[in-house]
Amino acid sequence: MKIIEIHVYGFGKLIDFHLTNLSDFQVIYGKNEAGKSTLMAFIHSVLFGFPTKQQQDLRYEPKTHSAYGGQLVLLTEKYGKVLVERVKGK
Repeated sequence: MKIIEIHVYGFGKLIDFHLTNLSDFQVIYGKNEAGKSTLMAFIHSVLFGFPTKQQQDLRYEPKTHSAYGGQLVLLTEKYGKVLVERVKGK
């Protein structure tokens, strides 16, 4: 499985963030508080679910934007191109 595209609707400080053309080996770097850990938490949350209010994990709900969630475009051997989207609510 390979992530080929990331689109964040709203997650922490990332609002309407779009990342495309991801290569086989992708390095994400930046200064402190640039959003590197937030991006990793977003990928984890989309794949495995948002933390509930009872859990200790950070929820990263945006303060200035109503949309919470986003989507990943994955490339798999078995299914080809797959879109995984997770937003707030059931």
